[in-house]
Amino acid sequence: MNYNPALKARYEVLRARGIVLVRLNAMLRTGEPWLDLVLPQPKRV
Repeated sequence: MNYNPALKARYEVLRARGIVLVRLNAMLRTGEPWLDLVLPQPKRV
């Protein structure tokens, strides 16, 4: 399979932007602070 780093980087940016938009939308809906949006860290159990 042909690997295209530029295409992968663009996909990563679009995916990250999508995650930010989803989190921002959830934050506006629930009224939660969006501190984890600035520093996205997976919640360790």
